[in-house]
Parts: sequence; C-alpha cells; structure tokens
Amino acid sequence: MEHIGDDHLEPTAEERQEIFERLLQRQAIRKASQLPRLDIAALYQQNLAQIRRKNYLALLDPFLAAEFAKITDPPVGFGARILATVRGYRAARQALFEATGVTDPGSGQPDFAVLADRKLPSTQP
Repeated sequence: MEHIGDDHLEPTAEERQEIFERLLQRQAIRKASQLPRLDIAALYQQNLAQIRRKNYLALLDPFLAAEFAKITDPPVGFGARILATVRGYRAARQALFEATGVTDPGSGQPDFAVLADRKLPSTQP
C-alpha cells in the first residue's frame, strides 16, 4: 500500500452535505414540535468523527486479519483471548501506519471482547 496519510479518512463533500442536511431537517422538526434546538456544530463534528472512525476501521480490517491469522494456537480463557486481541489490534494499527501513514483518528478503543469473538480463531471444536 502507498502512503496515503490521514486525509484519506476525511468524509467526502457529499457525505458532509448529507450530514448537514439531515441535521437541518432534524432541527426543523424540533422547531415545529417546540423542542429545544440541537447544537448543530457539535452534532456535525460528532458525525464527521464517526465517518473518520468507520473509514479507519475499513483500512485497518485487512491488517487485523493478517495479525490474527498469525495465531496458530488460539488462547484459552477470557483474559488470554482479550490480551491476544489487544496485542493483535496494536500490531495491526502499527502495521497500517507503517504501510500507509494513516493514524488512528483517536475516537476510542474497540470492544475487545467483540473483536476477539469476530477475529480470533475459536477454541471450540
């Protein structure tokens, strides 16, 4: 992969416009219903952050798959599975950064228990 940088995570102009229009529609409904106004600016930024996170996770997914494919002997026990997941996630983040220059948009850690269930090889026969 080429170095694409963090700009690749940014929402497109169409996505930005759709978000803004949806927020204006919600605001109009609230106004008509005599409900308190929304903080459009804060909600807009929150929606942009969600799209950045979604784009980041889409880029990260192949790196996660590669890291978890390296695990030949699945860990047994909840704690061991979480630890293996955290280590795999960190290694995948680093590999993504080295390959593309893209950094985590900083919107929090994933649910490692869910990630373990989805990505780690099962210990069940």
